[in-house]
Amino acid sequence: MCTLIILFQLIRGYPIVALHSRYVRSGTIEYPPQATRGERVVFSPIDHRSKGTWMGFNGDGLLIAVTDQHTGSGEDVSRSRGTLLLELLDRFGSSKPVVEYLSRYEVKRDYRRANFAVLDRREGWHIIWDREISRKTLERGVYAITNLTMLLGVERTETIEETWKYARERELRAHELTRGIALNDPEEAFRKIKEIARDHGTQRGRGSICYHRASGDWFQSSATLIAVADEIEDSKIYYCKGNPCENKFKDYSFLMDQSLKNGSGRI
Repeated sequence: MCTLIILFQLIRGYPIVALHSRYVRSGTIEYPPQATRGERVVFSPIDHRSKGTWMGFNGDGLLIAVTDQHTGSGEDVSRSRGTLLLELLDRFGSSKPVVEYLSRYEVKRDYRRANFAVLDRREGWHIIWDREISRKTLERGVYAITNLTMLLGVERTETIEETWKYARERELRAHELTRGIALNDPEEAFRKIKEIARDHGTQRGRGSICYHRASGDWFQSSATLIAVADEIEDSKIYYCKGNPCENKFKDYSFLMDQSLKNGSGRI
């Protein structure tokens, strides 16, 4: 599922700031952020089963994130979207070629439906894999992408309406809470965004950014805050295992010092 909040070209010195609250099925295992070395160095948390990720960025300053698109259909798919994200971050250094790649139907057919956010310091995109492929340009501003982007033509079944209700609650709450962020004070902005990750809105539950579900079949596995800086070595990664209302964010920004000693995203 997931809720992704993006502040694009707003915070001084950090043109891309993204908070990904990950909600997953029971039994899912993941690992904190790490550096993966290939053609480029990639920074991301890792899913145990797929060996992929749900959000990461590379040494060129390209960030990609994914959430579900719960509009039905039990597609018979053969590949993991998380593995695809790592492949794209290793292969590309800017957003446009990623957008072109993700806009190809011969690529989409091997994966489940999804929402992708693809951003570099200059351009951003929201790509939706549903029955069709849609894409939107992201201008300077705040964006909240959940597990359901309601498109024209979506069959609004009872299940989809229920999913949309909670997704919409999280989306509106994200916009409400980001209005007061100090854009000229990055450290204060990051502190506020961590507070947003802990938020329960009017009621702790499926409609809160800090996600709770009584049935136990879905749970919040983590929250990850990434801030891509003007100078890549100044970028930040904060990771909280489990619900942020019960656990603390840990700073993994030291990965930049360890992996970018030559000042480049390429190894």
